[in-house]
Amino acid sequence: SVKGALLATSSADQTLRIFNPAEAPEKAAVGVIEAHTQPIIGLAFHPNNTQVATSGTDGAIKLWELPVKAARDIAGHAEAVNAIALSSDGARVVSGGTDKSARHHLIQTGAQERTFDGSTGPITAVAYSPDNQQVATAGADKIIRIYNATNSASLGTINAHAGPITSLAYAANNLQIASTSADGTSTLNAGTTMAA
Repeated sequence: SVKGALLATSSADQTLRIFNPAEAPEKAAVGVIEAHTQPIIGLAFHPNNTQVATSGTDGAIKLWELPVKAARDIAGHAEAVNAIALSSDGARVVSGGTDKSARHHLIQTGAQERTFDGSTGPITAVAYSPDNQQVATAGADKIIRIYNATNSASLGTINAHAGPITSLAYAANNLQIASTSADGTSTLNAGTTMAA
């Protein structure tokens, strides 16, 4: 979790597991949920530590209340949802899928708000800037795309790797984006300023 109070794991066995790391190992398990109908490949904690979002190869995005309760479904994708990230205010989730789309969803209603277009391959990494003003996406096409989070306008692209990009994270200053790739490299990239 954001504050380290809980630990969550997800796996190909379609389960979400929640642990309390402050407890002894034999008492640490808080809950196990059959969360999806296919493997889970994305997981993100809500900033207030009361919810966790999951995504899977079944195309579903689910938001779970903690302690573990029934999930609330969020508009997903037609194919696998490879990556999810929650905004720092907890109001929105962005998802990236095998269908080459990135989608912006409202947490409160679960509805899709907008899309971020341009990827020519499956999206495997998404990130919000800490100020929630930008969304970055990346994936198999080896390009980091940066968008205005409020209107989906493209703010630019970064060619940072020779192989598919596997993860993204913004620096706290909102001006740099760290990325890793299947080519074995990690980079710290200059981001972009809000112009669109």
